[in-house]
Amino acid sequence: TTVQAGFKWAYGEKFIQTVNNKISLGTKFPVVWLQYTRGIKDFLGGEYDYDRFDLKVRKTFNLKYLGKLTFQVNGGYVDQPIPATNLFYAPSSYRVFTLYAPNSFGTMRSNEFLSNKYASLFIYHDFGYLLFKGKKWFHPEFALMQNIGFGWLDHPERYDNISIDPREMNLGYYESGLLINNLINLKLYTIGVGTYYRWGPYSFDNVWDNFGLKVSMIFPF
Repeated sequence: TTVQAGFKWAYGEKFIQTVNNKISLGTKFPVVWLQYTRGIKDFLGGEYDYDRFDLKVRKTFNLKYLGKLTFQVNGGYVDQPIPATNLFYAPSSYRVFTLYAPNSFGTMRSNEFLSNKYASLFIYHDFGYLLFKGKKWFHPEFALMQNIGFGWLDHPERYDNISIDPREMNLGYYESGLLINNLINLKLYTIGVGTYYRWGPYSFDNVWDNFGLKVSMIFPF
């Protein structure tokens, strides 16, 4: 049994009001999301008392002549050894060839790392049209990504009996990527391609296992 409360703080955020919707134009200040979860034992069948905190902070910088740089920091903490389903599995989006998923680890396998406290950094730099002056019908846009994650699991012996044997991410998870967006413009959205490469302490001995190929789909509105 759990109770949750959360908020989003976006100082100076501006909007456009349409007939049916209100569309955000963003803000030049960092945007913060915070959520608190309280587990309640012996109430409506609840079996665990615990506190969980989830934090996300995002900031975008528009750099003249250099493009757009976005940082996102994620973090979380759980104070008790509760079931793995209520802890933190690092956000993974690996398939040999799949859609690009922002703010996730593109080379990390599903349920590969388990933590009760973690911190992740996702960096995305979009050069836009700056690196390639294409023709009217061909305007590829280049973007670079760097993702870093750390996680710690207290009492790992409590999770030896789950079907997938997760690891602790305490040594640091690192991957770098390149996207070439807007290769095909379908008006409603554009399609591009890219890849991530996994390196550092958790890289695989087989070099090709460290790659994750991506397809990007970007909606211009």
